[in-house]
Amino acid sequence: METVPAGVKYSRILNLTQGRLNISGGWAVTQMIEGLKRGVHAFMPTGMHWIYAKIYKLWTEGKEAEATDLFRKILPVLAFSNQHLDISIHFFKRLLYQQQIYPTDQVREPILPFDQIHKELADSLIKIIINLEQEIKRT
Repeated sequence: METVPAGVKYSRILNLTQGRLNISGGWAVTQMIEGLKRGVHAFMPTGMHWIYAKIYKLWTEGKEAEATDLFRKILPVLAFSNQHLDISIHFFKRLLYQQQIYPTDQVREPILPFDQIHKELADSLIKIIINLEQEIKRT
């Protein structure tokens, strides 16, 4: 069986559909830049929507270096929030609460505890996200 790199497969599909088909799949946002390079059109983010939308917009405008730079600014957040599914749930619930989207940062049990160190790290990273989003909204 022939092994074809994902980007090549996507290019074939786009060529066959004359660019009318959007490509999406199981691309984690931690590999967003790689996915964009391979022609993926859709991602399933959990929070940080303004930032991901800006990265995608910059990329589609041909500003790949700017998109990559913005993506790299959130890598510490991605590293922290993706260490475990339960940590991710806690982190993004806390982010959405601090963005005043959710009325509480409480999560349903059973779930790993989110101790004081987690909270301190999360809050410092959440400040990065909120500041980046405010900057994006001003542009």
